[in-house]
Amino acid sequence: MKRQSEFNSIDRSLQKLEYQMEWSMERSHLVRDKVRKDIKKLKKRKIIQNGLIYSSSFTLVAVFIFILAGQINGKVNMIDFSSSSNETRAPVEALYKYKNLDNGVNWPTLTELGEKYVVFPQDAEMHIQTIMGKPDIYVNNADKDRIAMSATYSTTTPGRFVEIDTQFNEYGSIEEGIAGRLVHKKYSSYSYKTKELIVGNQRAVLQEPTKEKGYGGIKLSIVTEDYIYTIRSYWINGIQIINSEELISELIALGELFHFENEY
Repeated sequence: MKRQSEFNSIDRSLQKLEYQMEWSMERSHLVRDKVRKDIKKLKKRKIIQNGLIYSSSFTLVAVFIFILAGQINGKVNMIDFSSSSNETRAPVEALYKYKNLDNGVNWPTLTELGEKYVVFPQDAEMHIQTIMGKPDIYVNNADKDRIAMSATYSTTTPGRFVEIDTQFNEYGSIEEGIAGRLVHKKYSSYSYKTKELIVGNQRAVLQEPTKEKGYGGIKLSIVTEDYIYTIRSYWINGIQIINSEELISELIALGELFHFENEY
């Protein structure tokens, strides 16, 4: 536990240092877009006398971008435009804003930037016959380092919905997160049974109620390093009118469509 606490402390310190960097994501996007536009202009030019002209023009663009980046960052030793993985992430606060609802409640909603970090598929209805329309996505929780989004999908069955609830993985690891959802080997449960699966190249746990004393319904939990996604189906009237095997297939198929690369 002490070592895990030290790891968490180091991780928080590193992320704090990352947020303190002067390079802003929005400005870095402008720089990269400028490079792309200038390169396209160079490629479209039909009159190129020799390779020296092309080389000189490209050099001028590179110098301009280097100067612009230097003004933004104050001091730049090296710029890498080949990968977006090196970009500084925007602070969590930039991913959502509060919207006043009709009932007077201020509810956090995603900003345009926040929508880029949505893991849930927007086109599930194109791949799963029982899903209808795009999901309603909302902010479930947020701290200084992470943001948990949840979603609700309508289905072709009136009154039935598929819900994805996202929580932070507070277990400290994927292994512990999985273990926390599996039935204990020594103390088995009479009400439900569990099975570990691989869904979307991620470890997951399927929970089903037992036939004798089952309760709670079927749910699929996908565990990553930072988040735990729980997918379940629910009915407004509380009546289950879908075959269990079909429901399991639906939940797994939806999990397979997740864009885990978008995790914040």
